Amino acid sequence: MSVANEENAVKMDDLRSINTLEDIKFAVRRIEELEAKLATCEKYKAAYAECDKIATQAVRDLEAKLQHQTHLIEQLFSMLDKTEETDDGIVFHPNQLRSCRAADTEKLNKILTELRGPMKGQNHG
Repeated sequence: MSVANEENAVKMDDLRSINTLEDIKFAVRRIEELEAKLATCEKYKAAYAECDKIATQAVRDLEAKLQHQTHLIEQLFSMLDKTEETDDGIVFHPNQLRSCRAADTEKLNKILTELRGPMKGQNHG
């Protein structure tokens, strides 16, 4: 017996077990319950799809912002790493971040070190 024939046989057995009006009413109520659940699932299916679409776009937007910020940080370090040489042969950095406060200088150096860490070895060009 094929799978389709077995399913039809099961359905026929189910129909044979409906003997009374109460059985029919129960079956109708059960069908209505299942149809309502199916409608709810369909409604939520569309909502979940919309949430997924929104989340995917949000991730893309955040990735684009991150890429832009990374590019700006790379430009900053490129400017800070630039060196020039005086007529006397002294090499210096024309672009610098400074503070007249020693504690702030330490903080700046720590921040720059932390920012530079992820930039090493990356090739964004």
